[in-house]
Amino acid sequence: ATRWESPIESTHSKTALDDLVMGLPESWGDKRLVRRLSWVMGRNPQYVVIIGYSFAQFGSGYDDSVSLAYFIEKFKSYRGPIFVVSPDPGQLCEMLSDALKIKSVYPIKRYWNILAHAFVESLRLAHRFPSLDYASGALYDRFGSGRTFPIPDR
Repeated sequence: ATRWESPIESTHSKTALDDLVMGLPESWGDKRLVRRLSWVMGRNPQYVVIIGYSFAQFGSGYDDSVSLAYFIEKFKSYRGPIFVVSPDPGQLCEMLSDALKIKSVYPIKRYWNILAHAFVESLRLAHRFPSLDYASGALYDRFGSGRTFPIPDR
C-alpha cells in the first residue's frame, strides 16, 4: 500500500508526525486517541478557548464524535467561560451550551489567519496595536479574511 504523505510532511520533513490521520471519523477503538483525550481531559483550566475547530461537523453529525463526547463529559456544568473563535461560531456555541447545560459559551467571530497574525503583530509592534482585538480588527479591515501572512523575521 502507498503511504499517504501530507503537505506538512513533504515541506517540513524534519517535523515528527504523530500518526493521527485527519479527515477520517474518529473511532472509540482508537486506544491512542482515547489515551490522549484522557490525559488532556485530566486538566482543570480556568477557561477554554476553541479556535477554528468544529469537532469536524458535517451536517448534523460530527466526525470527531469521540473528542466531542469527552469534551461534553469533562465540561458538563463547567463554571468557567468557553470561548469559540471561528468565522461562524454560532451553531457550535449553541450546541455546546445545550449539551453542557451552561450559558457561559461565548462566540468570537474571527478568522484564524487574521487572529494569528494579529497576535504576532501585537507582540512585535505593541506601540501600534494596543490590544489583540484592535490588531485583529485593523488587519481584517485592511486585508479581509482571505489573506495569508508570512512569518516575520526575528
